Amino acid sequence: MIKAIQDLLGMSGGDGDFITVEIPTTADTGDIDQLLAAWSEERGRSIECLLLLGRVRRLLARVLAEGRLTDQSGREAKSLLRLIDSAGKDAPAIEL
Repeated sequence: MIKAIQDLLGMSGGDGDFITVEIPTTADTGDIDQLLAAWSEERGRSIECLLLLGRVRRLLARVLAEGRLTDQSGREAKSLLRLIDSAGKDAPAIEL
């Protein structure tokens, strides 16, 4: 069971990075439950952030396309889009 959890954490693409996996060979099931709960919570936050970034990116792109911004706001929106795009290169695409 412990090996399966370690494998799951190892394959999760960086999710759960804050968790140090040092499970004793005689792990308590409560410890395993806490570890899985922490991993699940972090993974959920990661997915929520990806979804929100996607929504923000689409909104900024729409606002820029409509051209209803001041010059400064337009530059800021373009800068944010570049940041989102560069951050998203390493992240999996999640669309709704």
